Amino acid sequence: MLPSLSVVIPTLNRPKALRHTLIDLLKQDYPIGRWEIVVVDQSDIETQLPPYSGVSLRHLRTTKK
Repeated sequence: MLPSLSVVIPTLNRPKALRHTLIDLLKQDYPIGRWEIVVVDQSDIETQLPPYSGVSLRHLRTTKK
């Protein structure tokens, strides 16, 4: 059995790059129920992530320090 894993993506004011990264991650052949994506977003602008079918996606917004 394959282990569960988390992919953490830090981002700052790069919504286009984030979308491309998410699309590329979803092309992986790792079983979709065995991993999650966590986006840690420090962007000044509000980033809306579209829903991605079957994958656990958490979008955490933080403030800059």
